[in-house]
Amino acid sequence: FDAGKALEWSQIALTYDQDHILALQSVARLAAVTGNLEQSLAATTLLVEKDGPRRDTWLLFRSTQLCRLGRAEEALRDMDAVVAREPDAPRSHIARAQIHRWLGDFSAAVEDYTRAIELATRAGQPVSWYHYHRGTPLWIVGHPEEAARDFRLAYQQLARASFGNARLVLILRELGRHEEAEEALAESRLHTGGDAWLDRVLACLAGEVTPEELVAAAGPGNSQRLCEAHYYAGEVYLGLGRHEDARRMFQACTTAGTAVDQGNFQDRLSEFDLARWRLSLLDGR
Repeated sequence: FDAGKALEWSQIALTYDQDHILALQSVARLAAVTGNLEQSLAATTLLVEKDGPRRDTWLLFRSTQLCRLGRAEEALRDMDAVVAREPDAPRSHIARAQIHRWLGDFSAAVEDYTRAIELATRAGQPVSWYHYHRGTPLWIVGHPEEAARDFRLAYQQLARASFGNARLVLILRELGRHEEAEEALAESRLHTGGDAWLDRVLACLAGEVTPEELVAAAGPGNSQRLCEAHYYAGEVYLGLGRHEDARRMFQACTTAGTAVDQGNFQDRLSEFDLARWRLSLLDGR
């Protein structure tokens, strides 16, 4: 699938009908995927105005583009209005939690994630990814036990390992529960579902792949993998007491080129937030 070519065709469609909703939707999404954020924002703003039945959906989408453009305060104002209109909608709280993370307000993010979990549970909706996302800000604000519980719940409900399992191992090690950490690591490695990249990250945590080898395996053209590789490499070095190497890796994570999950641009990349947090702790040593 060539997103760039698809974007060109969608733009051509708009030259025939600038108000065509489907063409605007395609431009909004494809421009976001290809990194044309201003174009995505412009199309999304038109959809907010013209696609009445889905106005709040496009406000949620626009909030991500605003954040990526460094305009998170504007995104927060939009999302506050959406939450006020639909206070019992889990998706609104999830979207606002992501904005709080852009702003570095992790306590507020935890509050919104928690509200989303409560509402979704009451409605019988799945909450596995909500737990997955809440784990990171919980850890950052000083609640590692609760963060570990969230990552365990996400694992149980997803019925497969994710990068939340890798973070669970790190938390357990940090808490000094080394035997439990190694058990969690061994189990996670059995249930990655063939995800070769996750397999390699877990192998690094197990000491079978060096931090430098993990970074090399990420490849030069994948900003998300580079961010992830540098973050987990930094955690390994931190565990070894090699603080300067850890700092180097965490810094490289924050400059890898993305702060969002490339598979879902509305999700903040946990490794990016955690690397920035680790740097702040190292600077305060």
